[in-house]
Amino acid sequence: MGLSSNSNLFCLIFSSQIPGTEGKAGMAAIVDTAGKLDLVQLGAGIRGSLPAYARPLFIRVLSELPMTTTFKLKKRDLQLDGYNLEKVKDAIYYLQGDGSYRRFEQADFEVVSSGKGKF
Repeated sequence: MGLSSNSNLFCLIFSSQIPGTEGKAGMAAIVDTAGKLDLVQLGAGIRGSLPAYARPLFIRVLSELPMTTTFKLKKRDLQLDGYNLEKVKDAIYYLQGDGSYRRFEQADFEVVSSGKGKF
């Protein structure tokens, strides 16, 4: 089930700052209202359709997109939260060397926040 083939999935792409690195990391916020996101299939679809440099390093799975009262997306809030597990309560996954995505845990957050993570 790719994003384009399922009407229950919505996606917002943005960048997030990572300490100790140049540039920013791509992050996809995916809204999965049905709870049927298949990360294996999603990862395969991303590998098959995007070059390595364009693949999101992080995927954040949301139940709904944050919006203002006038229905504008709160993209800036998502950017500021980034991959910070102290701020984000949603599931976050990060890109592995083999192109799959694995759950981003507290130990991973500490490595990345210390600037020791390799991307």
